[in-house]
Amino acid sequence: MKTAKRSPVVVGSSLAEGSDEVVARALALARASHLPLTVVHAFEPASPAFAPFPTAEVVADPRWMDRLSEALTSRLEDQGRRLGIGAADGETRLILDTAERALTTCAADTRAALIVVGESTRARALRLLGTTADRLVRRSPCPVLVTHPGSAFPPRTVLIPVDLSDLSGGALRAGLSMIRQAGWTPEWVEVLFALDPAERTGSLQFSPEQVERFAADELERFLANYGDAAGVNLRRHVLTAEPREGLLERIAELGPDLVVVGTHGRRGLDRLLLGSVATAVLAHAETNVLVVPPEAASAHLASSQEGPDWQYVSDENHSTAA
Repeated sequence: MKTAKRSPVVVGSSLAEGSDEVVARALALARASHLPLTVVHAFEPASPAFAPFPTAEVVADPRWMDRLSEALTSRLEDQGRRLGIGAADGETRLILDTAERALTTCAADTRAALIVVGESTRARALRLLGTTADRLVRRSPCPVLVTHPGSAFPPRTVLIPVDLSDLSGGALRAGLSMIRQAGWTPEWVEVLFALDPAERTGSLQFSPEQVERFAADELERFLANYGDAAGVNLRRHVLTAEPREGLLERIAELGPDLVVVGTHGRRGLDRLLLGSVATAVLAHAETNVLVVPPEAASAHLASSQEGPDWQYVSDENHSTAA
């Protein structure tokens, strides 16, 4: 029997200033987790980002496309040499597409364990237009780690908000599993539950203090079900606040190096009306963020605890006969 091909860590490289740090972090994480690395650079020759590259006629010229591909491939290889990426580490891919489509397609094709991308200062300034990270977390089939320039890595402190739902439990498992598989030893990991102010004061049978104690008890039961924290200094915290604002306030107070947040995958008008905790964290928090989509969270709810259990669910049971 042949074993299944290992799920890679897929990292997006822009080849711009600061890209080395993103790829280096992904390389360190892949090596620590004993997983291969796939470095992806995506490009759209007809997009405004490639101005002053000229007209559609030139773009359609195969000779021009060949020269551009060769130049970009050479830059990818140069980056790999600078960072010490060897053939044993994985592969590089040059993909003609938008960055988010290239990364999600590559992740699906390779059954990736994780996608790693960087969040630039310029991207934050253009937030209203949306960023690659924003669009990527809505499409990705696996967790997405958005690294913040200059932030501590590996993380020394980690904050994981939960809403006590099953999907939130899956996101918690994904975050704790990645910490264990990477061999990280954070000083603390705090699991945060935000108690809605209306729930705290809206009970006719119980006092606000009693409701707070009930919330703390529910958090303990939740962690007993989902919080396998072997070897991790796990803290609990309950605060009374609207979840989005409460989380941002706690991030500002603690300054964690990593925030792990699940998303319910809302899209379209309801996303615009209700907002997204994950998007809010990406927009405002000066930290690394691991976003766990519903598919990946559900996979952790069903997965065993054997092996690298933060891998993409479809990596299970793919061995083939010799």
